[in-house]
Amino acid sequence: MIGLCSVTFLDRKVEEAFALAKEAQLDAIEWGRDTHEPETNIKYAQEVAQMMNAAGLKTIS
Repeated sequence: MIGLCSVTFLDRKVEEAFALAKEAQLDAIEWGRDTHEPETNIKYAQEVAQMMNAAGLKTIS
């Protein structure tokens, strides 16, 4: 499985990380909790999980 770490794209939105992963034909994304997946926002994390499933991507961390 090949993926990217969202920390590499701190200045970009979650949707942009999705697009980059799909464009590069990657399998997964490791989300950084400091910017893209704040641990205090469970509702948003659930939305991102739904987007991951719809995009056919796995969360690896």
